[in-house]
Amino acid sequence: MSVSKKHSQQRMILSAKGKPKSFSKKAARTVIKTLKVRRAAAVKKHR
Repeated sequence: MSVSKKHSQQRMILSAKGKPKSFSKKAARTVIKTLKVRRAAAVKKHR
């Protein structure tokens, strides 16, 4: 994974945490889900 990608992902998670709790919990879950899907796709591409 490129450094810039990891950085943007950390920023997304941080921004989600900075918002109200009711939103941040949902956002954090969706972000984690999308990250898992993206990571799985990246792994498939590399293999």
